[in-house]
Amino acid sequence: MRIVVVGIPIVMLLVVVVSPVIIGSNIAISFPTFAFATVSEQRFSAKLFGDMEVPPIETNATGLAEFRATLNEDKVAYSLNVSDIDQVTMAHIHQAKEGENGPVVVTLIRFKTLTPTGPVNGLLAQGNITSANLEGPFAGKQLSDLLSAMDSMGV
Repeated sequence: MRIVVVGIPIVMLLVVVVSPVIIGSNIAISFPTFAFATVSEQRFSAKLFGDMEVPPIETNATGLAEFRATLNEDKVAYSLNVSDIDQVTMAHIHQAKEGENGPVVVTLIRFKTLTPTGPVNGLLAQGNITSANLEGPFAGKQLSDLLSAMDSMGV
């Protein structure tokens, strides 16, 4: 996996690996993430490429997932933008070490009928993650537990 880390002055840099996955017709994309933490807000972003999936997948599909946690709120806002992807049925955040698969901890989108999308270029999903959305090993835990795991590279 490629990890791109960028620092901005006066912002504490935290390296985080988050493994969201978009699953479509023979396409699954996971991605590394980096995060910036300031006094009042944490931002995580990840570029999505098929070669970051375990095992790697050859595809032209790419994307960008952005997460913003405001520390005095009980939610993490996210947006998921993609290009050249088709047949999407769901998107997740997995808990795993780099290069490994792991359990789903948050489902970002899952179409109720599991009918795949057509071609998508642009915004695929946006919303808020709350503690009620946590699943797998994070079910019943607080959103702060997820953010702590992201900070310590445990997600």
